[in-house]
Amino acid sequence: MAQFDDIDRRILAFLMEDARRSFREIADEVDRSAPTVSNRVERLEELGVIRRFTVDIDRSALSGTNRSLLTVSTAPRTASALGSELADHDAVEHVFRGVGGKVVATVLMSSSDLEHLLSDLSEEFDTADWSVEPLAESKWHPQLGGEDAFGLVCTICGNTISEGGETVEVDSGDRHAVCCSSCATAISEQYERLAAEEETP
Repeated sequence: MAQFDDIDRRILAFLMEDARRSFREIADEVDRSAPTVSNRVERLEELGVIRRFTVDIDRSALSGTNRSLLTVSTAPRTASALGSELADHDAVEHVFRGVGGKVVATVLMSSSDLEHLLSDLSEEFDTADWSVEPLAESKWHPQLGGEDAFGLVCTICGNTISEGGETVEVDSGDRHAVCCSSCATAISEQYERLAAEEETP
């Protein structure tokens, strides 16, 4: 499996800046051919580095409703479920979950709708502490990080993948990047075990 390199990093940076940029434009910037850029983007998609291409919309400009910052302190064991509940709601834009049980979300809805949402969630998560405040400003600038932090991470052990890395394709068609043959075996066995469990009546 080819390692990530500076060309991959630059391609990602250009796409993060403007996902509508054509492969030909990016190719000119990175001094490669358009088919090469296309192949690299496809590989990054297959490996799950690029999840999707999307549009950044300011929904408050369209709806006229309020954007609020919701902060919830709950038990760490229930934080994941709470985060998922919030993320499933159409009016919730971003959800962040800390390791200590804190969940923060940006919400775009009227005061009365927000009150109903909190009332419903409070019944399910009755030990949580809730805090809501109007959001004065929001900035969102995803970054790749420094060059030292750039690298594909093994699906199994979490190590950064070096030259000896492998790509494993499972029966579902999903591809996983792993750092070594041991992790490749581990993920194959994991999927085989899950498949066997599904077949068991």
